[in-house]
Amino acid sequence: MKTKTFIIALFVITFGCTETKNVKSENEQTGTVSNDIPTVDSKQKELPKFIKHDTLCSTQILRQTYDHMDSLDTEEILHFLLTFDSICDNNAEYSEWSNELLFEVANKYPKVLLEQIDLNSEIDLDYILNEFSSPIHDGIFLDKTLEKIKSTPIKESSAKIKVINAINRAIENEKPAAKKG
Repeated sequence: MKTKTFIIALFVITFGCTETKNVKSENEQTGTVSNDIPTVDSKQKELPKFIKHDTLCSTQILRQTYDHMDSLDTEEILHFLLTFDSICDNNAEYSEWSNELLFEVANKYPKVLLEQIDLNSEIDLDYILNEFSSPIHDGIFLDKTLEKIKSTPIKESSAKIKVINAINRAIENEKPAAKKG
């Protein structure tokens, strides 16, 4: 009986606490109603807390990032970055895949990656820096990633300096076996 009560309470908490906000469309004469879906502006500094919470350790977002790697937009990169958190350490599938994808995103979209890290305080920068300093396997070409980040035309980026330092730590830790790409 306690298990049933627990499951029911968990269900109510999980699904009962979500709020859907409907707003009238601009053409109120039609009587149509559309869902108010939050969008992410690339210059937005803060995200609603529920977006960060919903993305933590999300392998679904990792799948979307992987599937769209050749055509990621700013919002997709932001959502990818929001998946990183120390609570994901115990999820082996997430940890390995997210680390590989982080380096791939850094190589293909270094400017957007750095801008999003600088603009969004909800991103767990310390965790991401740890990922950069600890590549999951030796198939990651650290020198190539470092050069991409260094050559990114972005001014006044504290993220750029921190990411460069983290990758340099990874290279130092791998010497003399650092791969060049």
